[in-house]
Amino acid sequence: MIVLSTDDEEIAQEGRRAGLDVPSLRPQELATDLASGYAVWRHALLDAEARSGRQFDLAVLAQPTSPFRRPSDVTACLSRLVDSRLDAVVTVSPTPAHFTPEKTMVVADDGLLQPYLTAERFQPTRQLIPSYYNLNGICYAARRDIVIERTHVFDDKTGAVVIDRPTVNIDDPLDLELARWLWERQ
Repeated sequence: MIVLSTDDEEIAQEGRRAGLDVPSLRPQELATDLASGYAVWRHALLDAEARSGRQFDLAVLAQPTSPFRRPSDVTACLSRLVDSRLDAVVTVSPTPAHFTPEKTMVVADDGLLQPYLTAERFQPTRQLIPSYYNLNGICYAARRDIVIERTHVFDDKTGAVVIDRPTVNIDDPLDLELARWLWERQ
C-alpha cells in the first residue's frame, strides 16, 4: 500500500489521480514547519492500518524533498532490513570533507574564530579526515514497532545504505535550483 500524507487538497487530488492512497488531510499539528517527519510517518502508518483493517510489518518513508530516489534505493533498504536483525535502515550520502566536524568552525561570543572540535581533533588536512555520512532523505525503512513506539529510528540496530551519487534534499530555493541543474545533466 502506498500512502500519500499531505495537508494540501490540491496535492491530495494529484496523488489520487496517480493511484495513491490518500487519507484525509494531515492533522494541523502535523502540518507545520516544526512537525516531525517521523510523527507524520507514524500517523500515516496508523491511518493506513486503520483504513485497511490490517497491520503492516514494515514501513517505508520516502520524503518528497529527495527527488532523485530510484526504485533500487528502496529495494536495497528493504532487502537489508528483511535480511537482518536491524530495527531500521536509512539511506545516507558521503559528507564532503569541507562539511565535516574537523573543518567546522564556530564564532565565539568575543567574535573570535574557534574550531568546533577540540584543538586536538581539529584537522585541516582533508586526506586525514575520517569518512562521514549525512542523511539524504531518500529512504527510511523500519519495522512497525520502531515506527509506532519511538520518536526516531536511530539506535545501535540502525543500518545504512550508502548512496554514492549526486542527491539533493530540497529544503530551500537554492536546493531546488541545484536539483533542476542536476536533472538537466542526467
